[in-house]
Parts: sequence; C-alpha cells; structure tokens
Amino acid sequence: MFAYFTLVCYLVVGSMAVRFYLPENVSIGFSTSYLNLLSDSYLEASGSEEISAPEMKFAEINIPVEKKVIQIVAKKIEEKLTVVVVSVNELPFYEPVTLSKIEMKEELPTNMVALYRDFSFEETVVAKTEVVTDKVSTVLAAAEVTSEPDFFDYAVKPSTVTEDKKVEAATDQVENQNVADLIEPTESILPTNDSVEPEFFDYPVKMSSQTDKASTTVQETAKVVDPKSPDTIINTNAVAFDYSHAKQDIAKQVIPTVSSHKPRVMAAKPSPLPIPSGNDDKKPDINALIGPKTYPVSISILALGSDLKKLENLKGFEVRFQDDLSEMIEDYGSGEVKFEAELSQPKMTRTVTILKRGYSPVTTELILEDGAPGSVSIPLIEEDTLNDLMAPYERKGAVGVLLVELDDDTEVAKLDVPFGDVIKLNGDFKRTKNDDYRYQLFVGVQAGNAMVSYHGNNGEVVSKILHVHESEMTYDANFYEDVVNEKIRLFEENLLARESSPLIISGEQVKIFSTNISAKKINNHTYKMAFGSSNLAGRRYLELNHQSEPVFVGIRDNNNITVPSENFMNFILSKVEGRKLGNRCLIQVNLNKTANNVDVASESIGQSLMTSTQMLDSDGKFYDSLSAKTNKIIIVGEGQASSDISLDSKINIKIEYEDGSVQFLNSYCSPNTYLVEQL
Repeated sequence: MFAYFTLVCYLVVGSMAVRFYLPENVSIGFSTSYLNLLSDSYLEASGSEEISAPEMKFAEINIPVEKKVIQIVAKKIEEKLTVVVVSVNELPFYEPVTLSKIEMKEELPTNMVALYRDFSFEETVVAKTEVVTDKVSTVLAAAEVTSEPDFFDYAVKPSTVTEDKKVEAATDQVENQNVADLIEPTESILPTNDSVEPEFFDYPVKMSSQTDKASTTVQETAKVVDPKSPDTIINTNAVAFDYSHAKQDIAKQVIPTVSSHKPRVMAAKPSPLPIPSGNDDKKPDINALIGPKTYPVSISILALGSDLKKLENLKGFEVRFQDDLSEMIEDYGSGEVKFEAELSQPKMTRTVTILKRGYSPVTTELILEDGAPGSVSIPLIEEDTLNDLMAPYERKGAVGVLLVELDDDTEVAKLDVPFGDVIKLNGDFKRTKNDDYRYQLFVGVQAGNAMVSYHGNNGEVVSKILHVHESEMTYDANFYEDVVNEKIRLFEENLLARESSPLIISGEQVKIFSTNISAKKINNHTYKMAFGSSNLAGRRYLELNHQSEPVFVGIRDNNNITVPSENFMNFILSKVEGRKLGNRCLIQVNLNKTANNVDVASESIGQSLMTSTQMLDSDGKFYDSLSAKTNKIIIVGEGQASSDISLDSKINIKIEYEDGSVQFLNSYCSPNTYLVEQL
C-alpha cells in the first residue's frame, strides 16, 4: 500500500516538475489505467440530462367586442372633383393637416407710430400794409357817381358782462379748487356805468382784387368835439369808402380772409399790427412785433490764481467747452477771453473747463443772459496746494474739491454726499475762521453727482445738482433769481394720436425734484408750482409719479410740458437692448424748432460713461442724423467701467438751429432714470 502511495506522489511531483521546467507544454494528461491495478471496476464520467420545463397551457380569453359601422367619407373621382360639404361644427378630418410658417415683423410698432403726426400751426403776420380799397357795387352807388362820400362814426357799446359772470364761467373748468386761483391780481378793463364814452375805431377793409386803377380809399380824420371840453378835438380816424367806381355786384364779390391753424398749446397772443396812415409808406418792423428769434450774448472770462495765501490775475490760459470738445478759445496772453453767441432762449448755462499750467483744472457753468454784457472771474488753485489738501482723503477712492461762492443773503452751503473737510475763505482767498467768509472749499468730496443746498438768512433753501470731478476742482457761483409761483401745463403724447392730449393727474403726483413740495392744481392739466428762488439761468426739475416708474422733467422759459405716455416710453425703450434701462439712463430732448447739428458729451468718473444718440422723427422712425422732421433727440448713457464706479454723470448738449441760434443744455444721468428735457 505504501508503494502505491509513493508511486502516486512521484507522479504528482514529476508532473509539477515537467510543468515548471517545460513551460512550453500547455496541457498535462493523466491516465486512469493505473487505477485498475487496485480494482477491476472502471471509472466512468457521470452523464448529464437536460431538464425540460413543464408544459403550461392557459385557457382562451375571449373579449366581447361591439361592432359598429364606420362610415368613411370618400372623394369621388370622376370627370370633375366633387367637393364634400361638412356640417357647421364638423372638421374635415379626412384631409391632411398642413403646417405653415408664421413670420413676425418687428417693424409693426414702427408702422403704428408712423401714423402719429405733430399738429403744427402757423401764425400769419401781415408785414406789408397796402392802401386798400373797398369797391361795393350797388344800383344806388352807380347812380351817384359824382356824389361825395358820407362819413360815419360808430360808437362802441360797452360790454354788459360783469366780473361775476366771468368768474362763474371760469369755475366750470376748475376741479376742486378755489376760484381765486384762476383770477390774476390785475385791474379790470371793463368800463363803469359812470364813465362810458364812445370809442371810435379804424377798420381797415381789404378790397377785392380788381384792375380798376381809379378805385381809391378816402381815409380822413373826422373832427369830433368833446362835449365836456369844447376846445378839445378827438381824432377818431374814421374810415370812408368810395363807392363811385364800383362795377361789380356785391353778391358776386369774394371777401379775402387770412386763416391760421389753431395752436395745439395755448400761447400768448401777438400784439396787433399798427395801422399806418394813408400817406405813410413806412412798413412796420416784423421783429419788433413778433419778438426776436435769437438772443445775443457777450461775456468776458477772466482767471484768478491763488495758493490760499495770495491772489493774482492769470494770463496764458484756455477755455474748453464740455459739450463740444473740439471747441476751444485762448486768451493769447491778454488775460481775457471773450465769448459771444446767439442764444435760442434768453437765459441758459454752459459748462466750461479752465486750463492753466501749474494750476488744477477748474470746471464751472457760465451764466449766459440776453443783453447783459459783462465779465466773470473764475478762481484757480495751484496744483501743489490742491494735491496737499486732497492727499489725506485719496485713500477713500475717487475724490475731488468743490468751491462754492456765497452772497450776502446766503448763510451756509451744504452737501448731500460725504466729504472730508470744509475750509472757509474770505474775498481774497485766504483762510479765515471768522463768520465773515465768502467761499467754502469742500475737500475730499466723493466724486460724481452731488446736491448742494444754499441756506439763506431768511430760512429759504435753494438746491442745485452739480458734478464733482475727481482730482480736480469744481466751482459754483451762487447766483439765483426769484421765481416764486409758476404755472405749468402738462400734455401727454401717445403713439397713435395726432396731437398731444392734456395730462390729467392729481397735484400730489407732481412734485419739485428732491423735495416734498407738491403742485397745486388749478384746472384739469394746469398746476401751480411754488419754486420760490432758483439758480440764475438754471433749469428747474419736476418729478411725475403717474406711471409705474417716475418720470423727471426739466423746464426753462417754456411751461408747456409734453411727456410720453407709457406706451410711447415702451416704444422708445424697445430700441434699448432688453427693453429695460437697468443701469442705463435715457434723456429725451423735445425740440421746439428745426435743428441742424447736435453735439453730446458726458462728464463722469474716469470718463466711464458712454453715450449713444438717435433722432426720432415725426414719422415714428429712428435715424442717426438730424432732418427737418426730427422733433426728439434720444440720448442713452451706459457705463463701461467696473460696477464700483458710480454711474452718476452729467450730460452736456449743444444744439445748433436752422435760424442760426444755439441751445446749450446741461442735463444729468442716473441709473434707471427717464428724463425729459422740454425746450
């Protein structure tokens, strides 16, 4: 037994040795014949049988189906196609479904607004007064060719309308207001019953255009004796008509008329033309009758330099204009620069920057006033002195310096933005700690738009918006005018309307900008604003809250304000990406006459504001250039710097009109604001 075991071990060990020393052999086999030495039984491998799955049978499931007869509508194809008519509420399901492409045209709002037309009007002024004749042809006049004309004096019957009836008629237009608001404190022009005298008028009558040179006008002065004073002769300028040369029947004559369109906005009536005498060939001056179209202005600009210790006159400086960066004037060593222009309005301001080597640039607003020649002195501070003052505050960010001038009626000036320190200066630009100071120098002022408030000795406060430049000085002269109460009229412009309609809102929805002072409503669209005092030649701003977002309006000289409706604003905003302002600002300038050129420039921190300008014509389309139909200028301001820089900026606009006049406009830009500048 041990021998067999030893044999098996040798076989196993040998097989392993062969596997180890002969790795190229891939198979090893063992023979089972050696096992037959121990027993006669043979080893056989067990067989495998495939197990079959049991057979499963299901009973047949019968589902009852209700049979319905389906009528199929078929088309009969014969010589001609037969049209199948369906019932009222039946659809032709037997026909294939056809899909078509739908295209939306974006110019639909433009076509709609193209229907809008401005209601323009013309006023005809008769400049040429000719000797007119009145040829009235009648049978009686033809028979009395050689007869002398008769002279008649017509007394004007005094009006019987009393003041009470005028007030009663005016109250129909008032909504919840006192009647006293409608009556101005003027003297009555109605005659009294005690002193009623006949009045005589000269009625010029224009004759029909006939070629009869023999027709003449006999205009003589009738002498009427005053019954109260027999020695006094009243010149009535009575008119007599010569009927002797009449050849045409009066029923066939055409009476000439002078017509004009009714103005959309109520305006002051022009003065009547003077009627010259028969022997006066001098024509009336049209400009004297309708007023000047332009307002000439001439002003001299001087520069004063200071280091806060002494003051001296400067020479060799230059003046640059912030609305037109290509325009510049120099003094050429004379120490004086003269600026002249033809203004389109009596008063306005223009932003300029004074540059002088060794001194910090100074930006200020020139006050331009019609027919007021004079000079203005602009103070400059040495560059080293200004840098020393701002050095402690430069770590706070973009800061600048603001210099304000105080008059005798102003007690103190205040700012609504952070600043570092305020230095008091006397009239010679020297530091002082007394209460008798002339200037306030705000140092380390946060750059950007700021509101400066001048507090008077009587408690009145006059506010103004200005832009403070970084690392430079901004100067503001405190000159203001008394406005007190001013009446404004509001109109709203719609997309499809041919003319503006009155804007009827409550007085609480009309406020003076940056105040809680509301308007007092006089009638449905007229409001009284208590402006009090305002900056000289400056613009006054209102805030209207009748829409979902407030609308700001700037006015000056023209109190008839036209603001866009919400649909009109959405149409304008549709040209802005996203149809929302977001951090952008939009300025709408309403033109009052034809413009030839417009220049737009901005003042912002680091020149980070970018402006784009488009012209909106009366046909409802936007253009890149001006035309005779342009009635609105749309200016969009967008910041192009980092978000930590304020987007508040100042927009300077220069508009040159067709009549040779110019408009200088200083407007302001804030994020998500819609500002209307009414010219």
